[in-house]
Amino acid sequence: MGISGTGKTTLSHDTKRKLIGDDELLWTDTGVANIEGGSYAKCINLDRDQEPLIWDAIKFGAVVENMNFTDEHKRILDFNDSKITNNTRCAYPLEYVPGAKIPAVGRHPKNIVLLTCDANGVLPPVSRLSNDQAVYHFLSGYTATMAGVLSGNETITPVFSSCYGEIFLVQHPTVYGNLLAQKLEKHKPRVYLVNTGWINGKYGVGNVALLNLREYR
Repeated sequence: MGISGTGKTTLSHDTKRKLIGDDELLWTDTGVANIEGGSYAKCINLDRDQEPLIWDAIKFGAVVENMNFTDEHKRILDFNDSKITNNTRCAYPLEYVPGAKIPAVGRHPKNIVLLTCDANGVLPPVSRLSNDQAVYHFLSGYTATMAGVLSGNETITPVFSSCYGEIFLVQHPTVYGNLLAQKLEKHKPRVYLVNTGWINGKYGVGNVALLNLREYR
């Protein structure tokens, strides 16, 4: 779980995992299920060596957004072009990802990872959470914009989005917090908070947290 830009798509597209979905999922009484049928990936500075599954999914039938071409006739995309916006995107069906689970349903999770991109370098790379701590972070929905760091501006903007989707909520956030608490109590998954932003530093002085989550299972 995480706000846009915290790394959901990148971390879920793993050649050693069966992909159910990278964003909008249901957690019902019988397990989890994808309700999107595809992925909506960020494309700015996309590199095949770093994210091969996303790169290979951008082919005929995919829909790109806010992107320009290096060669319009050959339809070669310029992944480094941010003239329109840094928020360049591509939508593609789940079937474009090797190893995707079709139909996109699964059992109850044994592990849940909450993502935050902390640009202040305060949060540790990985934290094991209690159920109460998990609900707290779910309700606060904290992350921080990295744009200021990348442009050399020392202003870092904290972002809070309740339940990682505040603008979409039709009921008070505590309703969803209580639902999560009930699921955690019933199915007893392990919950982790992973910082995909800066560690060991502040205001741009630090190291990017590059993590292999399999090491923490």
